[in-house]
Formats: sequence, structure tokens, C-alpha cells
Amino acid sequence: MKKVLLLGAAFCAVSFTANAADITPYVSAKAAYSFTDGKAGGDSIKVKNPGLDIAAGAKINDIRGEIAFGYLAADDKTIDGDKIEFSANKFMINGYYDIDIKSAVKPYVGLGAGMAKTKYVAKVPEGNMTISKNKFAYSLMAGAGYNVTKELTLDLGYRYTDYGSNTKDFGVERIKVETTGHEVLAGIRYAF
Repeated sequence: MKKVLLLGAAFCAVSFTANAADITPYVSAKAAYSFTDGKAGGDSIKVKNPGLDIAAGAKINDIRGEIAFGYLAADDKTIDGDKIEFSANKFMINGYYDIDIKSAVKPYVGLGAGMAKTKYVAKVPEGNMTISKNKFAYSLMAGAGYNVTKELTLDLGYRYTDYGSNTKDFGVERIKVETTGHEVLAGIRYAF
């Protein structure tokens, strides 16, 4: 906890020392498509989830920081006659470094950390079995933005997200699920 507070204080100190003219607030919206890999017990669950990300942040020179919400819609897979459905919500704090290559196209790399609520629903003859919990999640990102105007940027990127693991007891059976996603995102950023 102390490290998080120190990191936050350092970020604030850097922010306050930056010239106000160098701080550019922005909002963004991105369509997402996730190739999600889940492991439940001994079964592998591979689904494809469409989704949406929205964020608000600020840019200081080549560094961007944002608070983001992401949603992955439910998709399902049938295993041994049982339908298993997966969906997720996440709240993340993301940081990016825009690489200035003296062009309208700017590649970037980034990382994020936050909380994700994953939800697995197994629709079995005995009734629905649900595993859902808020867990720590992290992401690694890379992509490129294309500056259409000074304010508007088109964004195309890739994100790896580790949603963590959940465990739940169902009577005589204890099931652990682990989830990761390889996600393609496309959208816009608008700077004020």
C-alpha cells in the first residue's frame, strides 16, 4: 500500500511541475474483439467476445494516463453437451508512451492494472452454475494512432489481458477458472 501511495505522490508531483499548456485532456472510445482463453477444471474454453472500451485521460508530452472501463459481451462454447458462457467488465488505470517518429502515425506501448469481474455460467441439466468474482487484472498494450487533426486521432491496437483466476466450490466439486484475452481494438481519441 505504501508503494502505491508513493507512486501516486510521484505521479502528482510530476503532473504539477508540468507546464499547464503541455497537459492535454482527452476521451476515447474503442470497439474491442477478444479471443478469450479460459481454463475451467481440466477443460479449455476458447470464446470470441465483442466489446467496448471508454476512457478519459490526459497527455503530458509523450506520456498518456487514463481511467478506463471495458466490457466484453457474453459468448459461449459447448463442452460435453453443457453450454459455458463467458463475459467480463473491467476498470483499469492505463499508462501509455507515444513514440514520436515525426509522422502523423505514432506507435505506442502501454500497460494497465485494475479490477475485472469475470463471469462464467455453465448451463447444465442440474441448473446454472455461476463463477463470478472481482479480481486484480493487468494488461500489456501496443498499437498506433493516426492524427487526423490536432484533436482527433484514429487508434488501432493490440492488448493482452490477464483476468486472474477464480475458485468456487459446487458441493463435491471445486472448480478453478483462469482467463486471459488477446484483444484487438479500434477506435478514436478526442483531445480538448
